[in-house]
Amino acid sequence: MLQIAQGKTSPQTNQNDWNNYLNDNDPIAGIRIDVDTSECKFTTTPHYLVSMEGDKGWQWHLNGLNCIYNVSPTGFSVYLRWTDEPTSSIPPGSTNEPNPLRVSTAIDKGWTLRWTAIQTCPCTRKKEDNPRG
Repeated sequence: MLQIAQGKTSPQTNQNDWNNYLNDNDPIAGIRIDVDTSECKFTTTPHYLVSMEGDKGWQWHLNGLNCIYNVSPTGFSVYLRWTDEPTSSIPPGSTNEPNPLRVSTAIDKGWTLRWTAIQTCPCTRKKEDNPRG
């Protein structure tokens, strides 16, 4: 048996899911997105897959999208930051975007995090179900 669920969250529609992570003076500051999947009623922790969509681009400059934290049957978290961090030798935001990455940037870019959750159930066969023995 297999259970699949999908959903999406954006800072425009789910403001409480999207939060600035760390303060503006921290070089690794970014965005934390907490996704609640409790309505799916998973009985075990599913496999979560995520992607980022946007109306005005720049998703390809994100780092952390494929790293999922705090996984449980009821949700997960994703931490995002710009791939190009500011340093003293290059101007902050080589993407010409303000660093650190903030929820306000996600709003401006029209970003939406889409997710898919897949829960597999253990498949056990009884010996008599297997014709090869």
